[in-house]
Amino acid sequence: MKLKVFVALLALVLAPIIFGSGFGDEIPGTLKRVETLEPGKLSYECEIQTSTKHIKLKVSLQTSNAFMEAELDEGVRVKGFASETFDSKTGSTYYFLQGGSAPYAQQLTLVTREGGSWAEFRKTYSGTAFRCN
Repeated sequence: MKLKVFVALLALVLAPIIFGSGFGDEIPGTLKRVETLEPGKLSYECEIQTSTKHIKLKVSLQTSNAFMEAELDEGVRVKGFASETFDSKTGSTYYFLQGGSAPYAQQLTLVTREGGSWAEFRKTYSGTAFRCN
């Protein structure tokens, strides 16, 4: 009986971390494109206001080789080559990068359209997603 209770409590704690809570735990932010002089480079800034703090994220992508670099809140920086997927139906290009390890494991997704003039950036960390568009 004690084991069943322990497993049930463990599932309640771990499910939101692994799968997200499913209760709309996506925190929205405003994405702004930053002009750069480097050809083929897209840069964006995202500002998010939560109930407890103001978060400013920066992400840049070199489109020729899908190298992504993101400056995240609290001094965390993630760099690496993102996987790239193109959806010809929508004209969207998806860049996905998973970086770091616990406690800094981050999942970053940048979606672009129209040569980067439209973009959406998502950062998922510990079951909470920050979405900027």
